[in-house]
Amino acid sequence: MVAILGYSPRQITDAVQGMYTAVAETPDSPFHFPVGAAACRQLGYPPGPGSMH
Repeated sequence: MVAILGYSPRQITDAVQGMYTAVAETPDSPFHFPVGAAACRQLGYPPGPGSMH
């Protein structure tokens, strides 16, 4: 859980947008949450077009 007390709505929005940008630009970087095809499989999504699985 992330503490958001003391931050303005703008600061929170900027932080969330920054995180989405980081995931989009560097999906192989370590994040504190799962990303990518493996994360989708863990959630039960079927393989996407062009998938090797």
